[in-house]
Amino acid sequence: MKTALRIFWRISISLKLAVVVILGLTFSLIAATVMESMYDTPTAQYWIYQSWYFYAILGTLGWLIFAVAMSRLPWQKKHLPFLCAHLGILLTLYGSWLTFQFGVDGSIQVGEGQTESAVELNEPLLIIAAGATTDASKTTTIPIPWIPPNAEFKPIALPYGLTVAEFISRAESKVTFVEAKDAIDLAAPALKIKVAGGPSAPPFMKLGQEAWLWGGEATWNRQQVGPAILSISSGPDYLPVIGKGPEARFRLDTKKSRLQVTIQTSDGKSTEQSFPFQSPKDLVGLVINTGWKFEAQITVLEWIPRAKSDVSFTAARIQYGAGASSSAIRLNTGSSNVWLGLGDRATLDLPPGPDGVARHYTIGYFPRRIVLPFGLKLNKFSIDRYQGTMNPSEFSSVVDVSGGKDPAVTDRLISMNEPLKHGGFTFYQTSYIDAQPRPTISIFSVNQDPGRWMKYLGCLLIVLGTIWLFGMKYLKRSP
Repeated sequence: MKTALRIFWRISISLKLAVVVILGLTFSLIAATVMESMYDTPTAQYWIYQSWYFYAILGTLGWLIFAVAMSRLPWQKKHLPFLCAHLGILLTLYGSWLTFQFGVDGSIQVGEGQTESAVELNEPLLIIAAGATTDASKTTTIPIPWIPPNAEFKPIALPYGLTVAEFISRAESKVTFVEAKDAIDLAAPALKIKVAGGPSAPPFMKLGQEAWLWGGEATWNRQQVGPAILSISSGPDYLPVIGKGPEARFRLDTKKSRLQVTIQTSDGKSTEQSFPFQSPKDLVGLVINTGWKFEAQITVLEWIPRAKSDVSFTAARIQYGAGASSSAIRLNTGSSNVWLGLGDRATLDLPPGPDGVARHYTIGYFPRRIVLPFGLKLNKFSIDRYQGTMNPSEFSSVVDVSGGKDPAVTDRLISMNEPLKHGGFTFYQTSYIDAQPRPTISIFSVNQDPGRWMKYLGCLLIVLGTIWLFGMKYLKRSP
């Protein structure tokens, strides 16, 4: 045993181990820098900075520094510069660990005139609220580790027989409509149409444009296809006319089994057409002449009298960088699949299990949030643009901060080069959400670094120890 410990100690203070550790750290940092420039920071964090081997390298470096310092016992005055530099390295490593364990790195969005205190972190969570007919509701929170697009995902088993079967790092939604079979489903008429020009139309007009109309939500019951407005009503009346331009309005006459269509031309004239059907398939392929320019026609591609939305997700076209979208997951309930994008929630009613108890679930997929001990109020958002363009040259926010232990702040400017520090948190102006006629929502990155002072002190000691060491050598050589 003593021999093994002696060998271990000899290896710990050997120059060869130091060279291996330094080379490993150097190559890891080079790889992380290249990966971050080619892809983005989260990808570099996953593959390098938060990997087990990078932690092993840093841990070995810390032990190596400590062992070498202890090997100089009993310390003498000449060892002070050496100990100063080594202590600086250990403090820097420990400060980095504190930041990783207890630091905050997220974002907060504040609308003009509003106060916000909830910070969203880059840590997705699955929140399951399960209620049964015989017991009280309870909530389970499960972290869903983010992985980059090129990493392998392993399904995650969840309570209540649920499974995260698929994870898409950067996802975009794909909405279609299917027949609603349950009475509890939000059902409304859905129509998939194509608008295309006739024989005299330019080539690009002949290609046409497809769109779904669905009466279940305001975001789907009216769509703009080219210069025309198309709408569908879930009730007995048409939706109101928008203007005097080309417009097509659809409604379902359930009593007479007819699809009613009102066509308005660009000069404001309207005509109504009626199309009877016995089954929805009878209307597929129906061509409606509109009287619009270029002999435009509307073709019915799909018709569902009672439809519900069916949302799925696919990999987004942009997978890396600041413009990449957020993640999405596919939940398997055993009998069906449910897609959730980050920020979405769903309600599931499952049949009774072995215990004979029917289950009701509310499931949400959200970023983890923390609540600040104070509120941030956005008084005014300002933006300057490059002359002759809509591209922003600079933007800033004027905010008030109230609550917490620190004194309140009034009318404080936060710009891209001027952050705000308050209550141990630092706020940086990073982006905005453009709401015409001008931006009204400001986005700040929020950072709390409990290890910052220790890292600064460590760097100072490293520099001081290095200068001290070279200064002593210089004095020894001087006559």
